[in-house]
This record gives sequence, C-alpha cells and structure tokens, in this order.
Amino acid sequence: MSQEKTPLDFINFATVERAYSNCIAMQKQSSQGRKSDRATAERYAERGMRAARAKDLKLMLVLEQATDVLLKVSNEQLGQYRYRSDVPFSHTVEPTEVQLWREAFKMADEGTPLENFRWIYGAAAELAFGR
Repeated sequence: MSQEKTPLDFINFATVERAYSNCIAMQKQSSQGRKSDRATAERYAERGMRAARAKDLKLMLVLEQATDVLLKVSNEQLGQYRYRSDVPFSHTVEPTEVQLWREAFKMADEGTPLENFRWIYGAAAELAFGR
C-alpha cells in the first residue's frame, strides 16, 4: 500500500489556532512557573522535535496543511488589498505566523528541523497525535 498524501479533515482554522495558542502558552511556561510546569512544557516541544527529526508523515502533513490554513485565512482577511499597487510593502508581506509555520515545514522537510521551531513542531504534534 502506498503512502498517499491525504487531507486531514481536522485541520482547520479553529484547531490550528487552538494548537498555536497552546504552543505559545507552553513556550511561556517553559521559562516561568514551577519546575514541573517547565518540564511539561519542554516535553511538549521535544515531542514535536522528535517527530520533525524523524520526518513523521502525519506531522509533515499537519505542518503543510496548517500553513495552508493560515495563509488562506490571511488572504480572506486582506482580500485583494494586499495585491494593489498603491499598498505599502509592509502590508503586502504575509503575517509572521504564516512565515514561521512555512519555514518550520521547509526545514523539517529538508531534514534539518531547527530548534527555534520546536514550539511549532510541538503544536503540529498536538494536532497530529493529540495531547
């Protein structure tokens, strides 16, 4: 049986936003709070890093589809505004979240996931494998 790229039905704006919010909370928790809270946050990130290093198929699909979801939402919010010639350059750039998720996917796909993206990998692992 071949491993085809199949859409993951549960990847939508609500699930990506929830996972991304969790990843930001975990990132803050990793440097604050009790020792057990910091350890939990580090496990969250490490789980994602392990899957990214292994180029886990489900994690890679989640990263790709989550990036697409974020880009779609950005395009829906900005409409044609971004593409007009009278718009300042700073308004034509994709939002930071889209850029971060895209770059995290790219680096994992190349086999060199960056430690800087471990929180995004953690969020993708949450989406791919549950909490």
